[in-house]
Amino acid sequence: MKKSSNNVDRSAKRKKILIATLVAVVLAAIGVGIWQFLDLRSRNSTLQMQLDEKTSELETLRQDLITDPNTAVSKIQQEQNASILDAIAEVYAVPDNETPTIATVQDVSKLKDQPFFNGAQNGDILVVFSESSQAVLYRPETKQLVKVGPISNAAQEKASENTAEQSNSEE
Repeated sequence: MKKSSNNVDRSAKRKKILIATLVAVVLAAIGVGIWQFLDLRSRNSTLQMQLDEKTSELETLRQDLITDPNTAVSKIQQEQNASILDAIAEVYAVPDNETPTIATVQDVSKLKDQPFFNGAQNGDILVVFSESSQAVLYRPETKQLVKVGPISNAAQEKASENTAEQSNSEE
């Protein structure tokens, strides 16, 4: 009898352990599910707020374009320039108290005779810091600096002329 009661006790203990393990697994799964649900809901709320903010910005921009297109375009250019400077500042120490001249390389073949532009591609961004006599050639697609170097007065004047020409041709 002892053997059969021991077997019954062992069997009962195994069943209890199995049931306790299953309950723990189910509770853990429920806990993970609740956590995932709350996390997803939080992300959704954040994304919705971002979407609402962007929608509001676009509506404001649309109204600005209707009422005063030149101001709206200028505002967009300022935001793009700030974004470019922020991206460059992540990989290079840009001068703090200086507003640079920014131009996009439109036709790299016109710049072949200038050594600074060796390796440049259409779409690269030239940032000229006149006061600190620095030039940065930045490639937004790869978020890399193509070239950084000092500039001379002749190079500054040429960059300013090219920028003025590009600005005039873009308008």
